[in-house]
Amino acid sequence: MRAFNVRSMRAITTLVAISFLAFSVQAQTKSDWFKSLMRPDTLTSCCDDADCKVDDTARFDDGQWTVEINGRRQAVQRSKILETESYDGRAYSCVYQGVLLCFVKPGGGY
Repeated sequence: MRAFNVRSMRAITTLVAISFLAFSVQAQTKSDWFKSLMRPDTLTSCCDDADCKVDDTARFDDGQWTVEINGRRQAVQRSKILETESYDGRAYSCVYQGVLLCFVKPGGGY
């Protein structure tokens, strides 16, 4: 009976530790994540909550990402693509005054 209790306690301790690690990684808010994004072409901030949105229009065809901005589909320049994981696995476009500043490919996720 004692061996069962020790094994159970180890299992519970392990699950608690894993849960804590998962929570601490997810603890970064989406707003903080947006503010951490840097433009690869200028090394300045991409955006914040106002400029960066989930982009359900993002498509990858023939080796090229495209997005719709103001109703027009356009190619995403490689210099605008960030090599970072998406916050939640979805594509994001950071657009200011109709100009694409940054693009985060779908996939990954914190």
